[in-house]
Amino acid sequence: MRCECDEELKRIESTMHDCTVCGKYTNVVYACTNGHSMCAECVEPHIRARVKEICEASESKDPRSILDSLLSDDLIFERALRYHLIIGPALVTAYRNSGGDVDLDKALDEIMRRGSMIPAKACGHAGNCGSATSAGIFFSVIADTHPLKEENWGEVHRLTGKCLMDLGSIGGPRCCNRGANIAMRNAVDAVKDVMGIEMELNDAECHFKNDACIGDRCPFHSKS
Repeated sequence: MRCECDEELKRIESTMHDCTVCGKYTNVVYACTNGHSMCAECVEPHIRARVKEICEASESKDPRSILDSLLSDDLIFERALRYHLIIGPALVTAYRNSGGDVDLDKALDEIMRRGSMIPAKACGHAGNCGSATSAGIFFSVIADTHPLKEENWGEVHRLTGKCLMDLGSIGGPRCCNRGANIAMRNAVDAVKDVMGIEMELNDAECHFKNDACIGDRCPFHSKS
């Protein structure tokens, strides 16, 4: 990602500073060698544009494969705490590639707009994992549901509820990758049951490790 001065912007430890783009004194997360800096809010449009670029070029019918492609991008991975911003795009891209009737460009914009409203750490602070909500956003967009619509309103709630029940049965601490796998598994099932569209979903064996990993308690934990 380039700065307005054409120097490369590099990820830095979050620090209070004036953002060169918006002028706010806030937490900046990127800086260039010329002393310019950018806050997380101003970085977000660049991330959304990169998500759209990857999704619109994908031909995969497997949302996990698409999610992995998104996470392999340096710009997106550096902000990967926003998993809930990219699960929905991965799902709707796989849905389109599986024959689903959707305007991908508009759907990606709307899913990321709604996803950006999900607060970080909601799993622990509100009992509502962002991965489940992201799956619900995806289904709401493809089913065109809204608060006063009868058709498919219940299906959206059943999908997010199933995700949360599955997560709750495993227990904590949180793992965004585990949440993503559960959300996609349930979303793929819901799309098949309600829409009659069969997406692909390969086994999601996890090779990630961190201090909070629950190991064999996780259904996706790698045995190797």
